[in-house]
Amino acid sequence: MITKTGIFRKLTGDLQREWVLVPDPGPARRQIARGLGLSEDTGRLLASRLPGPTVESARAFLQPSLTHLHDPWQLADMPRAVDRLVTAVRNRERTVVYGDYDTDGVTACALLLRAFQALGLEAQSYLPHRVEEGYGLSEAFVRKALREGVQVVVTVDCGVSDLPQVRALQEGGVDVIVTDHHEPGSDLPPAYAVVDPKRPESVYPFRDLAGVGVAFKLAWALFERVCGKRKIRPELRRTLLGVLPHVAIGTITDVAPLVGENRVYVAQGLRALRATKDPGLRALLEVASLAGKPVTTRDVSFRMGPRINAAGRMQDANLALDLLMAADPATARRSAAALDRENTNRQRLCQAIYEEALDRVRSETDLDATIPVVVVGDQWHEGVIGIVASRLVEEFGRPSVVIALSEDRVWAKGSARSIPGLHLYQAMSRSRQRFESFGGHEMAAGFSLVRDQIEPFRQELHQECRRQVVEGRLTPELVIDLDVHLRRLSESFAREVDLLAPFGAGNEAPLFLSRHVKVAGRPQVLGSAGRHFSFFASQEQVAFRALVFDQIQWLERMERGTEYWDIVYRLALNDYYAPPRLELHVVDMRAS
Repeated sequence: MITKTGIFRKLTGDLQREWVLVPDPGPARRQIARGLGLSEDTGRLLASRLPGPTVESARAFLQPSLTHLHDPWQLADMPRAVDRLVTAVRNRERTVVYGDYDTDGVTACALLLRAFQALGLEAQSYLPHRVEEGYGLSEAFVRKALREGVQVVVTVDCGVSDLPQVRALQEGGVDVIVTDHHEPGSDLPPAYAVVDPKRPESVYPFRDLAGVGVAFKLAWALFERVCGKRKIRPELRRTLLGVLPHVAIGTITDVAPLVGENRVYVAQGLRALRATKDPGLRALLEVASLAGKPVTTRDVSFRMGPRINAAGRMQDANLALDLLMAADPATARRSAAALDRENTNRQRLCQAIYEEALDRVRSETDLDATIPVVVVGDQWHEGVIGIVASRLVEEFGRPSVVIALSEDRVWAKGSARSIPGLHLYQAMSRSRQRFESFGGHEMAAGFSLVRDQIEPFRQELHQECRRQVVEGRLTPELVIDLDVHLRRLSESFAREVDLLAPFGAGNEAPLFLSRHVKVAGRPQVLGSAGRHFSFFASQEQVAFRALVFDQIQWLERMERGTEYWDIVYRLALNDYYAPPRLELHVVDMRAS
């Protein structure tokens, strides 16, 4: 049990992560390997990732199919939501899809707009301005909807925490259908329907859908009801298949666990993305230099998602929605170019704020006396403080909160990010009465409050984080899938490992451990900043090139004469060569 705050020292410093090997799953690994024609090592990797390892469950894991998706009607309030939308479609009622300004919300909004278009309903959209309106249903929108005679509002990726705004709309004669995936508070909003897999009484088999996944379920159920049967008409089926890339992009960028239904969505969505004819998606692929290439979850996370997100972070999320709704290539290319410029601006601003935040943490925070990092800045751009919080988590290995003061220094908005094992939403819920607005989940949260509540919140957050640590809910571990000798590695094995993709949260790329590996030859420094290096890892006349990123301190030890190492790494095939060369991407290492 860990009881000292010092456990949060940066893990690359004087504190080493505990290496934990995944237990051998037993005979199931051999059965799976034989049944699927795989190596026993791959069978072990598969068996270890399945709650009930059998040949059938392993085959389903390797071949995620749309037939594996759960019935959308199992979601609470789905029949009520669909019945109301059928009426709206039939009567051509004035309907608004209200989304969030992040990638999950924007893709979900585009998805439902396309679904309504397919049924002949030209719904409107509304994406709030991050700075002027904030997260969730805004007061400005409520006034606008009541003034303009809106009849139905469908929220995507938000709404479950917006009780006063939903009540005002309902009392004003607007039927609100909330679709969300965030944790509800103690009370559900008084909406016409609330579709959220995290509802306390939910019997839905999978609770970790992203907001865009819930929106897809609503569109699917709506199409079934319109068709009067489970078999959807071909043109509506094409619409559902056409928005699968949106579901994949939103799910990946929202860091939803890539297991269960999310694995199906992402696998099928990425496959559909490669062949898409949608002008907006094609333009996005081009501006991200991904056109004609197999797109991975990493490509979405670091090249596509940030460009969509940049609109809501820097200016107006409608710029990203315009791209996803573009009807022709020329319009799509203009929108994609504008997003690319916004992303460049976002990167510059984010770096400047991060450097300032880093200086403040180092000068103002006693990291031995407090668990969370909480840093406050004057007029920091609210659109990037979440990214800065994530980078502080990487730097200090502890939950981090970045707070931006308003121009009058009275109000503040904050964004928080956590570390595996520490439930951020629960830790922050103790301070719920201090927030003007608050929402989030285990790994991330956002809030607003008045300035004089910041210090009490900081103290309460530390106490709650410490309580979780003392209860033994957090340990700095590195989970390793397999202990292997280098001679067991090969290109064919690496390709078998790739069958476990898509990789991401909840289904990380496998980590391997090789012990007493010799450093062969002289290591080489890589990159213009000299932060990376490579070396040849040798074991009994077998050698592979190993690459190490952002851990230059290990090179210094090598150069002082440390020759043998235990290394933890991921496998990577370098396709620059013919045939491709197997490389080891090292994530941790220790002198043998």
